[in-house]
Formats: sequence, C-alpha cells, structure tokens
Amino acid sequence: MKLQKVTAIIRHEMLETLKVKLKELGVPHITVDSVSGYENPRSLFEMPDLLTHRRVEVLTEESGTKKIVECITTNAYLGTFDDGVVTVSPIEEVIKINSGGKDIANYLEIRGSNS
Repeated sequence: MKLQKVTAIIRHEMLETLKVKLKELGVPHITVDSVSGYENPRSLFEMPDLLTHRRVEVLTEESGTKKIVECITTNAYLGTFDDGVVTVSPIEEVIKINSGGKDIANYLEIRGSNS
C-alpha cells in the first residue's frame, strides 16, 4: 500500500468548513497547526507582513489523494491571493509511537469518535 501526505496551507477562517468536509469524505485523521508566512515581496525594499494560516496534513492511500485534494481546493477557495497552497508528498513509513507498530492499514482505519 502506497501512502501520501497531503499538506494544505489555508486561510484560518476556512478551517472549520474544511474539517467538516474532510470528515464527511471519510478522512479518519488530520493534523492542524498555525503557520505564518508571506509570498514574494513587491520590491526588494519592502518586507511584507506575515499572514497567519493553518496547515492541515492528511495521510492517505495513494488512491484517495485526488479526492482529498479536490475537497481542500473546493472548500478552502475564496478567490484571493492568499487562499493557500496544497502539496502532495510520498510517505515511506508510518510508525505508531505508543506501540512501535508499522501497520499502515490499522493507522488509516476510521475510528469513530477518535477521528
């Protein structure tokens, strides 16, 4: 089974909607944290203000990547320059800290209220 990590940097006000939509899609786990950054400055002498966004990470089987990316791009879109970005990266291994287990299928299963 091939795994991928979908990472989205989205506007903070879009997070609640996206969480609901990912849960409806059947995504069992997400990781969210606050990030700050800026895009290219308009000139060499201008230091832009940092924008606060949320980083959302989802591990998924390769077959589910397209649906998750579509869900994110559809539900995080406002049409502004700072809507965010989505990246997809391969995952070589998942190791559960509490058990040392490497059972990827077990990690990805839906766990009801723990998701």
